[in-house]
Amino acid sequence: MTTLAPGVISFALGAAWQSWRASSSEAAAQINDLLKDVRELETLATEYWTQGGSAKPEMKALEVKIRGMTFVIAGFEEQAETLFPKYKKQYEQCVDALFRAATGGKFETKGRKADFARAISVKEAAADLISVARKARQQSAAFSAVGWFIRLKAIWLLKFLSFPLRWLSARRMRPLFDSQGD
Repeated sequence: MTTLAPGVISFALGAAWQSWRASSSEAAAQINDLLKDVRELETLATEYWTQGGSAKPEMKALEVKIRGMTFVIAGFEEQAETLFPKYKKQYEQCVDALFRAATGGKFETKGRKADFARAISVKEAAADLISVARKARQQSAAFSAVGWFIRLKAIWLLKFLSFPLRWLSARRMRPLFDSQGD
């Protein structure tokens, strides 16, 4: 029984660590997806605001793409608590600022002129959101590194403890066998 305990404990720790590692990898992948979507919205909105408004189908298509990207990015709101545990409030403020910059003002109006100040606002808001997302991704990676270190220490500790446990179990069994031999 005592020789089985280190193996069971090691297996349980390994399974828990793998589960935790997989969830941290999933969080990093979702943050990477968010970063890609923010950059795409930044590109589309910058293109939109550096051109004058018109009824051309290309401009309407650009407006639709911008609206669509805001919906995609808003979808990350559900996971903000998990993805940005330390930066949730800052993340929400940055998303609001990006959406205001990308779709505010004279968005979707025909007679508007190019608004370079708004294009710069879009870039600033996107840069702020990207910065928050990168901090959260780094935090996720740091926890992953800590988990790796803890796992190594746990394995070493189990190997270190397994020898005395085997020795003790052998010592306890010896008197039983010795008494039968007399």
